[in-house]
Amino acid sequence: MSGVVVEVRVHDGGEVKKGDPVAILSAMKMEMVISAPHSGKVGELKVKEGDSVDGRDLICKILK
Repeated sequence: MSGVVVEVRVHDGGEVKKGDPVAILSAMKMEMVISAPHSGKVGELKVKEGDSVDGRDLICKILK
């Protein structure tokens, strides 16, 4: 689903646990939380607030 990044809740080098919120997307007047698929370290953030994204776009890389 296409949407706009409303909030980014991680930063490069930050630690995340599986299920932690990574970003909030707004699409069709709904907000969706994008969660970390596994625990690790944020290696590379690919989006910023206000960016338009598609369902296949990478939000960030999480290194195990």
